[in-house]
Amino acid sequence: MRVQSIGEIVSWLQTCEYAADLDLFQKKDHWQHPGTFEERRRGDAKDFALWALAEADRGSASGQYVGRVVCEIHPGAIAITALGGVSH
Repeated sequence: MRVQSIGEIVSWLQTCEYAADLDLFQKKDHWQHPGTFEERRRGDAKDFALWALAEADRGSASGQYVGRVVCEIHPGAIAITALGGVSH
């Protein structure tokens, strides 16, 4: 996946589905590799955040810097906020 902006990172994440680690991996806590999350498009809040940070770190977000990604899980919805600024 190659995105051009932080907004595209957030938009792509909004197409993914929340799933608890217990349901996906039969473990209480499991950290997916960002590539695995990208293939599955399913995971918990930390998987969403790790993928966003990895994608921004790859430099595909046009030099934009993501300082923090906040993923809030609500019944039936996922709220994703990317916080950051332009890197120098």
